[in-house]
Amino acid sequence: MEFTAHFCARNHYALDLPARDIGLAGVDQIRETLETPELSLDYITARIHFVRMDVRCAIPEEIARRSDLFTDRNQVEVTCPKEYLNRFAFRQVHTDRDPETGAIQLAWLSWELNVPEVLAHWEDQGFPMDIDDPPSDE
Repeated sequence: MEFTAHFCARNHYALDLPARDIGLAGVDQIRETLETPELSLDYITARIHFVRMDVRCAIPEEIARRSDLFTDRNQVEVTCPKEYLNRFAFRQVHTDRDPETGAIQLAWLSWELNVPEVLAHWEDQGFPMDIDDPPSDE
């Protein structure tokens, strides 16, 4: 069994992040994360793909109990402004490695959502079912 909160935006998506070139900042992030300062650009994907979606977050039981929203249901729908969850996204490094040698065959970045931060923020606001605050530029 699982409790979930479905964050959905009005007339758009709760999470909407662009496809973009990774540039030197992305190359540096990949090399630093993988601790491979000499990793060839031949093994690095040049673009990060877009993400455009509403999001379902698993809610731990202790948060579900504190919210008082899950007494008679397992899922709630939380309406929010478009792109509301963008502030909780970060770029994550991924790799494909040779199964025998462990050598990096491909490295890339993807957008990931920091779900614990989303849930903490939602709780700090008092678990509203309709969120009105606009995305911040933090």
